[in-house]
Amino acid sequence: MEFMPFVPAKAEWRPFVYDLLRSTHVQNAIQSRATGTTSSRQRVQPSSITQLDVLIPPPKRIEQFAEWVGPMYKRRWLNMRQSRTLAEIRDTLLPRLISGEIRVPEAEEAVEEAL
Repeated sequence: MEFMPFVPAKAEWRPFVYDLLRSTHVQNAIQSRATGTTSSRQRVQPSSITQLDVLIPPPKRIEQFAEWVGPMYKRRWLNMRQSRTLAEIRDTLLPRLISGEIRVPEAEEAVEEAL
């Protein structure tokens, strides 16, 4: 699998670029430009991406959008990170609790240390 990085002109435009690239219109346009013989070897040329027809709002609107949705994306990222941490703790402690290797007070101590 190959990846093509998309870097906005300004770092604060990331939420807009992220949502633009996730839009159905852009996703369909990218997929329609894929070339290759099999689905595992298909590629999209960067030059064809730069020729996509998309409406880009004025910079001020992009910045307003980023101000509105940026905090939501940050919170989402933090939630995902916390979820991974909690899953790791669960996967580490649950088998040990079930087997009797550790008891609940010891598990509580382990969780406190991990957090």
